[in-house]
Amino acid sequence: MYELDDLIEHFEDGRLSQGYSFEAQEVGRLLSENKRESDIMSYSQSLLLQSQMERIKALF
Repeated sequence: MYELDDLIEHFEDGRLSQGYSFEAQEVGRLLSENKRESDIMSYSQSLLLQSQMERIKALF
């Protein structure tokens, strides 16, 4: 966390990946089970999330 240009707090969680590892694991599971849609997040939920993220991004 920064206050102006000064680092005032630092956090590390020890993750080894840069992201999307859970998503990649889920895609692998779906492919191995010959499924086209996840039980964790449906296609319609994914589209809704993408739409919401685009609206947030437009604010900046």
